[in-house]
Order: sequence, then C-alpha cells, then structure tokens
Amino acid sequence: IDRTTIKENRNGQGYFHIEPYLIWPDGSGEVLEQEYITCQSVLSKSLGPLSEWSSRIEVGRHSGYNMIHFTPVQCLSNVSNSSYSVSDHHKLNTKFEGTYEQMKILIDTMTKQWRILSITDLVYNHVANDCALLRDHPEAAYNLINSPHLKPAVLVDSILMQFTRDASEGKLLSKGIPDEIKEHHLQLIRHYLLNEIFPQYCLWEYYICDTNKLVELFNKKLSLLNNCPDKPSSAKHLRGSSFITQPL
Repeated sequence: IDRTTIKENRNGQGYFHIEPYLIWPDGSGEVLEQEYITCQSVLSKSLGPLSEWSSRIEVGRHSGYNMIHFTPVQCLSNVSNSSYSVSDHHKLNTKFEGTYEQMKILIDTMTKQWRILSITDLVYNHVANDCALLRDHPEAAYNLINSPHLKPAVLVDSILMQFTRDASEGKLLSKGIPDEIKEHHLQLIRHYLLNEIFPQYCLWEYYICDTNKLVELFNKKLSLLNNCPDKPSSAKHLRGSSFITQPL
C-alpha cells in the first residue's frame, strides 16, 4: 500500500481479521473465550409472561450453560406465530406482558448474578405478511415491479393457491382428492397437477425466447414502417418508444 487512493499503485492487498471476544460486564475484566461458550437456545414465545422467565431460564443455569440464545422477542405474526416472523420490530411481544425495561432487569440479573450472557436474533431480511411495513411500503418487498423475474414463480404460486382452495371446497372429489389431504393422496395430487393443471398454463413459454432481443428487433422493424407506401407516417410517433413486456 503506497498511501494513495489510486488502485493502480497498489503493491498488495489483504484484510484484517479481528477476533471478537466477550467480557463479563461485572467489572472484573474477565474474558469468556469462544471455545468455552456453552449456549442454550430457547423459544422466547414459549417462555410465557416475563414474570415467569427467570424460573424457566434457571434450568439452563443449573445445567451449566453460560449463554442463552433467545429467538426474536418482538411481536410475531398473528397468522403463523412463527418465531422468526416479526410483525413489529419496535414492540415487545404482547404475550410477555412486560416491557423492555423489565427484560433489561432480567438480562442484567442473568449476566451479573448468574454469569450467563445472552444473544438474540435481529431479523431484517424478512417480515410477517401482516407487518405494517409491507402495508405502508410495499416496495420494500419482492414484487413483480422490482423483481419481474419472479413472474413464473408467482404464477405457479397462484396455481397452487387455487388448487388448495378448490380442494378445501370439495371441488376435486371427482378427481379423488378430498378436502382433508392424507399422505396417500400425494401421488394423486402430483399426477393431477402435472398432467391436468400445469400444461394449461404453458409455463415453458417463459423460457423459449430472449425477450430483450425480441423487443430490440421489434423496435428496429417498427422504425421501418415510415417507408410503408400505404401509411407512411402511421408509426412515426412510435419510433424510439420503450416497450414493457408483461408475461402475466
């Protein structure tokens, strides 16, 4: 490195690896080495009210763990209640019947009295489908505008949704598919989808042409229409136009 910002003058490159370390916050300065970490994961949503957490976590304390991993403590989806399906990143799960300040008191007790550190997940790469963020900022998620390559997948998903709806309403009984699916129905469903449903949508057509090249060729052909003897000016206003393809 020659102290300049010119890339061509570099005489080497590399990176610094700084090994993380954990210091007990009790003022002793003692370090918890990585190889000595014994961590127990708990499902936060299953711990009950905050007032009962201490008694449940204490089991891990007496089992010799020095770190507790909590799954996300924020509000979860009202639909799935999945441990990682966060519906509000700023609010504590209402099932805990407590506050962040009360949680801090518990964490401090774990750290300073029990000598148990804690970690949790920060989930930013996906949210619950009933999250207000998606309602207020739909552009924040994958959609057919910012991710047009997903159109075939969206179509397949829509087909499967319709199949599920039809099955639940008993519309597929004639196909041998009941509203309550059992394992022995799976092969029948597979045959029905692959041979009767999917062929109707010609999904293969998504992959048989280069859309960009065809649009470019179409533009070139269109630009020649002004030489047409019948309507020499019929396409003048279209020259240089930008065409947006919508496979769906």
